[in-house]
Amino acid sequence: MDQSVSLPVRATRLLGFNNQRDVRALLKHGKRIERELFRCVVRRTANSASRFGFVIPRSIEKRSTKRNRIRRMAREWFRARQTQFQPPVDLLIIFKKSVLGAPKKIIYEELTYSLRHMV
Repeated sequence: MDQSVSLPVRATRLLGFNNQRDVRALLKHGKRIERELFRCVVRRTANSASRFGFVIPRSIEKRSTKRNRIRRMAREWFRARQTQFQPPVDLLIIFKKSVLGAPKKIIYEELTYSLRHMV
């Protein structure tokens, strides 16, 4: 992902980060992992808990119901594995269009595979 990408201010609230500065620092200094369904950017943090954010661009699917399905799956995956992020990290996942046709099992497997390679 290009370092010059700017996210809307409301995205920082949705991502669980305190402010846009945190997101910019993550994009600038974070480790990138490229997968078929998404891109991950991860960086160790001094916070006491891991923070998770995701981006599902409207350009990959116009219907909010489809995007919300992906959001729910991503939140559930993170909630179930939040304790596995030791030391705490900031994690941003940017989903690609190929995620739309993927079953939940495949999405979870890809996310879990990435988790093993990022911490």
